Formats: sequence, C-alpha cells, structure tokens
Amino acid sequence: MSLRYSSKSVADGINLLRGRCSAQNLEADRRLTPCTVDLYIRPIFGADGAALPVAKHWLLHFKWDHDELTFEANDVEGLLEPRAFPGRPEPLERGTYEVQRLKKDLRVYPKTVLELAKKNKYNGQGYRLFGCNCQHWARELGRLLGIKLPADQVVEGADIAATTTILGGLAIGIGALLGSALSRSNKN
Repeated sequence: MSLRYSSKSVADGINLLRGRCSAQNLEADRRLTPCTVDLYIRPIFGADGAALPVAKHWLLHFKWDHDELTFEANDVEGLLEPRAFPGRPEPLERGTYEVQRLKKDLRVYPKTVLELAKKNKYNGQGYRLFGCNCQHWARELGRLLGIKLPADQVVEGADIAATTTILGGLAIGIGALLGSALSRSNKN
C-alpha cells in the first residue's frame, strides 16, 4: 500500500537508526525539568489522496521548558523507521490532529527519551499493518518511559475487517442454503 505523508515535518525528520538527532540542550545544565507528553493522532491518506477509514498515524510529542521533540515511526521500504524532529508536529496539509495528553509531569531528560527511542524493539523491523506499525512503536516507547497509551487502533480495524469477512461468509452460506432449498422445492 502506498501512503502519502500529510505533514511536511514527517518527511523532514531525522532517522534515529542512521542519523543523529539531538535536542537543543539535552540535559538542561543537568536540571531535570518535567515535561508533558502528548499523543498526536492524524489520518493516513492512500495514494489516491483519500483518508483511510481504519488506520491512524501516531506521533509522540515531548515538551520541556527548554525544548520540544516529536517522535514517530513510518513504513520506509518495508521497514519500520523511527524518526525524531525538534518542535511540535507541523499543521497538516489537510485534516487536523487529535491530541491526547498522556502525562503532565514526566521527569525525564530529552537525552533519555532519545536513547530509549533508539532502543525501541520495533526499530528496523518489517512493517506490518497488523503487528508492527507506528502505533506499536509509540506504545513501546511509552512502555519504556512508564506511560500508558490508548489501545492500538489498528486492531480495532482488524476486528472490523474480520467481522465483515465473517458476516460476508455467513451471508454467502445462507444464500447457498436458501438457493439449494428453493431448487429442491421447485423439483418437487
């Protein structure tokens, strides 16, 4: 599936596996100031430009008094590639972000968040819509930081797809049974 980014900042981020990304002041003179952590959720658009109804893209935004960093992971040539960029996500070309406050006073250095993002077990893994995607990556970074994230929204989509498939199969089966019963009644 070919996807288009809906935000310029996504494409401009620094690959955490290959590039260097540093906060402006990683340890803020060794003073540990609390940060807020927000989950930004945006639509995913198909190659045709239409928003996909099931999947949403997740970004994690960390804001300290002295710095801001945003983290995400994307499908790049079949692999889940983590990216980081300074500041908050740029406005979308179309649509809006849904923002959820995850933590108000997380006491962690930007450098620690960067190090944990680089250690995320999903980094460089084969991208799979159901099992290894941006939401799994964000949830893992949250887990490493002791932050609980909402349920994986792609799984909900998988449930919808599975339910649709099951109902479609039942409808075909019922149709076949009715057709067979009608055929037998016409022969009598």
